[in-house]
Amino acid sequence: MPAGLGNVFMNVKPDLIGRIVSGAGKAAFFTQLDWVVEQCFAKLGFRPFPGTLNLEIISGQGVAPEFFPAAKIVDLLPPDGVGCGAKVVPVLIEGIVAALILPDAGVRVHGENIVEIIAPVNLRRALAKGDGDLVSGFRMGDAGSNPEGFVAMVEKLEVEAVMLDLDGTIIDSIEIYYEIVGAVLKRLNLPQVGPEQINKANENGTFLWEKLFPSEMFDNNIKLKDEAWVIARELAPKMFTNRVKLLPGAAEMLQHIAARGLPLAVVTSTPLQNMPAKLTPLAEAGVLPLFAEIITADDTERKKPAADPLIECCRRLVVAVEKCVYVGDTLIDIQAGQAAGTGTVGVLTGFDNRQMLQKARPDAVIDSLADLAAVVSLGEENLL
Repeated sequence: MPAGLGNVFMNVKPDLIGRIVSGAGKAAFFTQLDWVVEQCFAKLGFRPFPGTLNLEIISGQGVAPEFFPAAKIVDLLPPDGVGCGAKVVPVLIEGIVAALILPDAGVRVHGENIVEIIAPVNLRRALAKGDGDLVSGFRMGDAGSNPEGFVAMVEKLEVEAVMLDLDGTIIDSIEIYYEIVGAVLKRLNLPQVGPEQINKANENGTFLWEKLFPSEMFDNNIKLKDEAWVIARELAPKMFTNRVKLLPGAAEMLQHIAARGLPLAVVTSTPLQNMPAKLTPLAEAGVLPLFAEIITADDTERKKPAADPLIECCRRLVVAVEKCVYVGDTLIDIQAGQAAGTGTVGVLTGFDNRQMLQKARPDAVIDSLADLAAVVSLGEENLL
C-alpha cells in the first residue's frame, strides 16, 4: 500500500468473507455509462473495469446500506435524475482498490447475500481466482482516498516484452487518415462523410470503402473500391511523410522500456510499402533502432483481429505470448491480443474511445502510451 494511505482504510469486518459466483451479466452496461465512469473517477479515484465481481457473502455483516457508516457511503447519481443510481462503499479487497455496490431493494438483481464489486481492473484476474474461490481481507476507506490514482495499489502486468500498434498508439496519424478519406471521396465526386462513419467503415481491420458510398451507387461498388484504393495509395505516402509525428510522451516511454532491457516490437496492419513514411518520425526521434521486430500486414496471411501477427512477433522475439503485452488504440487491437493470449492495454489516443475499448475488457485502458508504466511492470527493480 502506498505511504500515507494506511490511515484512511479500516477493517470492514474481519469475518467478511465471500465466495465468487457468476453474475447476471448486466453490470457491464452500467459500469460503461459515461456518467458512471466520470463519477467513479471523481468520487472513488478510479474508472471501473466493465462488469463486476459477484460474491456470495458466507460470513460477516450484510451488504445493505444500514450495515455501513453513512459517512462512508458514496452516491453515484444519474444526470437529471434519469435512470438508476447506486450507493457504493470504497474498499480495499486483498490490497486492490474497489467499491461495494449497495443496491436499493427495488433494483436488486441478485439475492440478498450477493454483493457486486466494481474495481479499476478485472478482479478475477487480479486476484487470480474464479467461481467458488473465497475472497476476504476487506478494508473500508474514504471516498477519493487514493489521490494518486488506483494504479499504485493494483498489481501491474508482469511482462518480458512489449508489443505496440503503430497508428494512434505511437504516431499521431488519425486525422491524416480522415483527410485521406476526404480527399479520395472528393476526387471521386462523392459526398463527404464524418469521422464516425469512417470509423465504422474500418471493420475487423479491413477498410470497407463501400460503406462510404451512396446507396444508389451500390452496383458500381467494385469499380469504385478499386479507384478509391488507387487514389489513397497515391496520396498517403506524401501526406504521412509531411505531417505524421510521434504522440506526446511516446519517445520517452519507448526509451524508458528499452533502458530496462525489455524487447520492443511494432505489430501493425500497415502494408510494408507504406511503412517508410510512418516510421520517419521514429527515426528522427532516434527511437526506431529500439525495436527488435516490426510486423506488417505482409508478414502473416491473416491480419488483426486474428492472433497471427502477434504470435509471429512473439516467435521472432523468442518470448512466450503470455509473457508479452500488446498496446493499441482500437477494439481490434485488444481482440487480437486476447486471441493470442497476451496481456492487453488500450490507449485513448487513436480511433476508439474508452467505451469502445472496454467492450473487449482489456487488462487496462490508459490515456496515452506515456502512462504505460502505471499498469505494466517495466523492470524498475533492475535499476536498484
